[in-house]
Amino acid sequence: MKYSDQSMKKENLIFLTGTLCTEDCFSYQKEYLQDMASITIDTLSDGESVEEMANTILQKLPEEFSLVGFSMGGVIALEMQRQAPERVKAMTLMNVNPAGTSFSQQQTWQNWLGEIDAGGFSKVVKVFKENIVQDACKTTVWDMAHTQGADYLKRQLRTLTTRIDSRPYLEAINCPTLLICGRDDTITPMGLHYAMHKQIPNSSFVSIAGCGHYSPLEQPRTVSKLLRNWLTEAVI
Repeated sequence: MKYSDQSMKKENLIFLTGTLCTEDCFSYQKEYLQDMASITIDTLSDGESVEEMANTILQKLPEEFSLVGFSMGGVIALEMQRQAPERVKAMTLMNVNPAGTSFSQQQTWQNWLGEIDAGGFSKVVKVFKENIVQDACKTTVWDMAHTQGADYLKRQLRTLTTRIDSRPYLEAINCPTLLICGRDDTITPMGLHYAMHKQIPNSSFVSIAGCGHYSPLEQPRTVSKLLRNWLTEAVI
C-alpha cells in the first residue's frame, strides 16, 4: 500500500485493520475524523511475521503519528510501539489480545488452513461472523473477507502464529493509550482489556454495550466519538 503525503496541519492518524478486513472496517471513522486527522488505513498485507509486518509499516510512515489497531491490527500496533516508542504519540487498542499465541489457537488456525486448502474458505469465514452482536454488520464482514480472499487469510494466519506475549512490555508504554472492547466480545473479552489498562500507565478503558468483536463496525458512532475525544486530549 502506498502512503500519501501527510498534511502538516492535521494529526497523522494510522489505522490498522483486523484479520480479513478491507479499509471498509474503518470507513465511518475515516469520515468522522477526516477534519482533524490525515488518515491512512493499512490492511496488513506485507510481512511474514508480526515483527516484520510492524517494521515494514513503520518504514512507510511519517516520523511521528498516532496509532489505532483493531484485533490483529492491535497486535501489530503493540509491536510497532515496542520497536519505535518515540514515534508513537498516542495509541488506541481495540478488541486486542496482548498474549502470545496459545497452543489451542495454533491448533485452530492449523485446522482452518486445512479447511481452506480443501475449498472451505467460506466455512471458515462463517466462524468470524459468530462473534458479531449487530446482525447488520455480518454482511460487511462477509464481503470484506471475500474481497481479501483465501490466500490473504492464510498469510495473515501464518503471521499471527509468530505473535509474542506483549504483556511483559505493557508497563513500558508511555504514550496516552485508549483501550476499547465490546462487552459481548468472546474472542478478546473485557478482562483482557481491563488487565492491560492496569498495566499501561497512561491509559483509559471503555467497554461498549451491544457490541461483540467488531467494535468499529458494530458501534461506529460510539467508537468514532471515543477516538475523537482521545485524539483531542492526547495530541491536538
